[in-house]
Amino acid sequence: MFKLMYYLGLRVSEVCRIQYIDIVGDCEQLRVTLSKTNGTIKTRVIPEAVRPDLKHYLFAQKYFRTNDYIFEPDF
Repeated sequence: MFKLMYYLGLRVSEVCRIQYIDIVGDCEQLRVTLSKTNGTIKTRVIPEAVRPDLKHYLFAQKYFRTNDYIFEPDF
C-alpha cells in the first residue's frame, strides 16, 4: 500500500478505493479515481519496483478476500 502511494503519488483514500478490476493487464497499469480532481479516473503505469510485491500480495489474498477492494481492513 505504501509503495503504491510513494511511487504513484496517491493519497491514502485513493489507494483504499482501488478494486481488483482497476488493475489492467498483468499488474502493468492501474485505474485510479483521483480525489483532488473531482473523481477523475486516470490510468497510471505501475513501476517495476512495485509489480512483484503487488502480484505476490494479490495472489496471497486471492482466497481470503471478502469484497472487491484490494486493501481491506482487518477487524
